[in-house]
Amino acid sequence: MSVGSRARPDLVPAPSSAATPPAVPTRVLDVPAMTRGLLVRAAAWLRIVELVPWPLAFLLTSHTRMAYPLVVGGSVLAHTGWSLFFAGRALRRGTISNRIMLVDVAVAACCLMISGRGTAIELSASWSNPAVAPALGTVVAAAVVWRRSRALLAGAILALSYLIGAAGAIRSPGPTLTAVIGNVFSLLGLPLLAGAISAALMRHAWTVHTTTAVMLAERDRVAAERVRRSERGHQYRILHDTVLSTLNAVARGAGNATNGLRQRCAADAALIRNMISGDLADVSLLAVELALVVHEQSALGLRVHSQIAELREDLSRHVVSCLSGAAREALNNVAKHAGTGEAWLTAVTDPDGSVVVTVLDRGSGFAPSHAPSGRGLTRSIVDPVRESGGIAVVESIAGQGTSVELRWPT
Repeated sequence: MSVGSRARPDLVPAPSSAATPPAVPTRVLDVPAMTRGLLVRAAAWLRIVELVPWPLAFLLTSHTRMAYPLVVGGSVLAHTGWSLFFAGRALRRGTISNRIMLVDVAVAACCLMISGRGTAIELSASWSNPAVAPALGTVVAAAVVWRRSRALLAGAILALSYLIGAAGAIRSPGPTLTAVIGNVFSLLGLPLLAGAISAALMRHAWTVHTTTAVMLAERDRVAAERVRRSERGHQYRILHDTVLSTLNAVARGAGNATNGLRQRCAADAALIRNMISGDLADVSLLAVELALVVHEQSALGLRVHSQIAELREDLSRHVVSCLSGAAREALNNVAKHAGTGEAWLTAVTDPDGSVVVTVLDRGSGFAPSHAPSGRGLTRSIVDPVRESGGIAVVESIAGQGTSVELRWPT
């Protein structure tokens, strides 16, 4: 028995063979990154929402007075343009870089000072100052992007800028001073509150991520163990059907069948030699099954010349069973009806990806239209292969032999 130089049967099929689909690493969803992106987008939408109230109030009411309209208007336009860029970039990318966050804090600080100075003194400390609401959005974004201490520092910088802009209102007692205190506490407190919420959500995300990774790793381990057990069972079946069977025959004292026993020992030795020298990564389960078929027939006295080239490794067990079973039945027919003790088996993969297994003999052959009733070629070979989705073609000429071609398309 001979096997192709690269497609050699092995005791244990490679995990990427037809017995087992190629292992695909389980992809664990990056829950922390998804949570971080959700927080960033929430901060971006908050910034957009905070841009809306002041222009509406300015257009619909008459109490929003500005000491320097052009200065405040330019500051509002600049702050609005930057905030739209900031929010759009954050929504598109799901992240806010340190550089962008630093620029955002700087823009908010400048606008707080400019708008505070340009708005009427009695209104500069309140939300009539158009820079106050976006500045609160800046400290929320800083709490999402930065550590709590750094976000708190950003809040302190904005609070100081706010106080510089509203310096005139600070000297006025009453409601104005109350508004100043409230806005300062908001600029300092929001980083702490938003940072605490962000940190809690991220801790939960990491817990979910780690737990999911552990569960998936355990699932993959169990699946791999199941594959190993299946491979060990397949290994035992190969040894049971070949070497152990021969050893049992020897143990029973099959001395009257010396020639047949020698053939079986030679076939077993060839099989084991190919198993030991085989490269697991290059052997498909179909190659193993066909090698077993050749071995079985050799042990029964039919000399089979085999040539098994590289075969596809994505064939399912059903396809492997169908092709190897049909090849076994074709060789059985050679042994029973061809009147010859010799046959040829080849297995190749065509350039189009089709797997082709051919069994050929140069025996008595037959006329297809007058095939003896004992030849179950159609029932045992052609029909099963076609019903499974393959193609089986039997050609024979009386006195010149028979060819059985089994093809599994891509």
